Amino acid sequence: MRTYFDRELLQQSSIFELRNIARDIGVYSPTIYKKEELIEKIFQIVNGEVKPHVPKSKQGRPPKSLSNPSRKSVFDSLLPTDEQMYTIEQVGLPCLSESVIAFLEDEKIAVKKNFDIEGVLEVSPYGYGFVREKAKAYTSFGGAFISQNMINAHKLKSGFYIKGKAKVLEPDKPYVLYDIESVSNKAQFDFDNAEVVCSLSRLELNSEIDNFLQGAANLIVQDKSSETSVFDYVKDCKDAEIVIVKLDANKEQEFVQKSLQNENYFTTMLQNPAEHIAVIKFALARAKQLVAEGKSVVLCIDSIDKALKNQNAVNNNDLLDVKSTTFDIIKVLSMAARNFENQKALTIVGLYNYKQNNNFDEVVVSELEDYFTKIYKVKKQG
Repeated sequence: MRTYFDRELLQQSSIFELRNIARDIGVYSPTIYKKEELIEKIFQIVNGEVKPHVPKSKQGRPPKSLSNPSRKSVFDSLLPTDEQMYTIEQVGLPCLSESVIAFLEDEKIAVKKNFDIEGVLEVSPYGYGFVREKAKAYTSFGGAFISQNMINAHKLKSGFYIKGKAKVLEPDKPYVLYDIESVSNKAQFDFDNAEVVCSLSRLELNSEIDNFLQGAANLIVQDKSSETSVFDYVKDCKDAEIVIVKLDANKEQEFVQKSLQNENYFTTMLQNPAEHIAVIKFALARAKQLVAEGKSVVLCIDSIDKALKNQNAVNNNDLLDVKSTTFDIIKVLSMAARNFENQKALTIVGLYNYKQNNNFDEVVVSELEDYFTKIYKVKKQG
């Protein structure tokens, strides 16, 4: 596991620098150890093998100057920022250090608030994760934080539905899942490695657009002035679970009320472009898990045009110049749709709001035809 402490760099540090590092992360009496021993003590805490030592006052309580600031410093130095969260592949950021476990799972730490939590797990590239609640806006650090130790101990994966107890340690930090009561993982097969049936079947819908291709990636292209949502097209779909993603939701309450009986995840306007892509990948992992548990699933991506435009705008001064990376998420979606031998399928339905005489939309829609099996073009009625 990579950490924020590189062994070679520590070897190059002086004994005085090592002692300061050791004090910061909680090594007990760092001055009594030789250099090699001190490095080992540091890594024992970094890897979660030993809990960090917190200095005690004579009354047996941590001094006020060390109590809360110590806990904050662990989060501040070890939890990546929103910007770092989605740039790991570009800059090679290290994983979250497990020394944070001593603070998150220590029964002796005063807990300001306890509450029940349930939701879908998303495991980050850093090894830790967040339990995200349905009908709550998706943000980088939304939901209950769950440590890498707990994920490994329970063999958890993205898409699992978890119920447990969480606690708040600091008001400005993520709340923490410290006890797991149940994990919904009734997978009957491995989604990514199971045998796929290539034939496509019809999925009947009682709406203006019918006959979606089950087990395929379908795209609805509608006039931008239309107020029809993807939920309106699939709400009458029978015998299938519906997972909905809404991007840039500006009518948050209306969206939640319409689709409350389904699993729905959304972003709000002006969020980091990476979060619009991240919520799609998260919902896809959940949809795969549901199919693996023996259900047919329709994954609906509402306003997929906004995800592509936000993605295209990253490091791009000419917004009308369509970058090849803009379609990466589309490739992921189109490759995920499939039928299985047990008559279960993952069907993708994307909704693209098209504006006439817009160069970007014209280029993108023509490109999307290479990725989607069937494209429905809808004109505004009336």
